[in-house]
Amino acid sequence: MTKKELEARNEVKWETYTKKIQIEARVLGDLSMNHIIPVATSYQSSLLKNVERMTAAFPAEKAAALNARNLKLIEEIAQRTATIETKVEELVSARKVTNKIAYFACQQQKIMLFALCFEK
Repeated sequence: MTKKELEARNEVKWETYTKKIQIEARVLGDLSMNHIIPVATSYQSSLLKNVERMTAAFPAEKAAALNARNLKLIEEIAQRTATIETKVEELVSARKVTNKIAYFACQQQKIMLFALCFEK
């Protein structure tokens, strides 16, 4: 194979790899926002109801002791879901930048091919 053929094959492999990564990133963002976070917040709501019921059923000191673990989990879920949302937003922003770069690279290739068609 010539050097140009090897470069072309390498470019195709990198494009394929990049597209796979972008698809995986999209799927990860979708799973996070549409499945993981809703389930986590649902569980958090369940814990909150449990805390309310325990507080109503027991004296204040005993309820505080019994609710300590659930309150810790509620706070942790809130922190983690906020982090997931932030990271998904960062991922989407990075994908937008990558898409713009890919678009301009594609346009540049079209211009080069057009110019080659008219070379003598």
